[in-house]
Amino acid sequence: MSPVGLHVGPLNIYWYGALVAIGFVAAIRLASREAEREKLDSDQLLSATLLAALCGLLGARLYFILENNPGYYLDPTHLGQALSLWQGGLSFYGAIFGGILGAWIYAARYDLPILRYLDLGALVTPLGLAIGRIGSLINGDIASYPTHGWGVEYTNPNNPLLPAGELGRTQHPVALYDVFLEAALFAGLLYLHRRRVLRPGQLSGLFLAGWGVAQLVLFAFRSTPVGFGGLKAAQLTALPVIAGGLWLYLRASGNPAADREAASNTA
Repeated sequence: MSPVGLHVGPLNIYWYGALVAIGFVAAIRLASREAEREKLDSDQLLSATLLAALCGLLGARLYFILENNPGYYLDPTHLGQALSLWQGGLSFYGAIFGGILGAWIYAARYDLPILRYLDLGALVTPLGLAIGRIGSLINGDIASYPTHGWGVEYTNPNNPLLPAGELGRTQHPVALYDVFLEAALFAGLLYLHRRRVLRPGQLSGLFLAGWGVAQLVLFAFRSTPVGFGGLKAAQLTALPVIAGGLWLYLRASGNPAADREAASNTA
């Protein structure tokens, strides 16, 4: 497939950008519906989400640039490529870190129940990521280890987003694995959320821990350099994310004050 889904005059609409936008809208709609069920202010949620999305988008691109030849992208002659978000080149680590920061800043600024709003963000984020990752599957911009007799193969010589040497090479469909893992994480979190068995903050902790474990698995199939301890950079980053998620889950499980705060903000 071509990474360009539609030509509108001189404008190219990329599959990746379109699917990221669809994922964002789907996540927003679900979060708004859940906010109404939780008797939270949906307008405040929308404002917090927009700031989180902006911070997440900037964080995703910045993290990608820092990981992939920052000198090239920061060269004045290549600044246009640094801003070409619709073509791919976004790090989901940067999106998670930036999004959490943006939501936290907004909630703190307006004295909102931070953990409850973060839980809603944690609930819908895997849904948005799963839809957006379909764009990476179309782009073929994720290099992975070769397979024999099965896998995915990119044969379009006019696809400028393929990494060097990936044309006509059968490899693990890592983007598809990611879609399945994100969808499974979303289904699990939605089940727990609807059963109302978790305290404020626990859903966010489970999301971080589950998403970090998924990154450990996914990068085992990606052909990126191996670093310290036989782990890749993204896998090393996943370890503190998992630890942070478990810490948040355990901390929230023994924090009656968080329950009182949540209850007072629901009234």
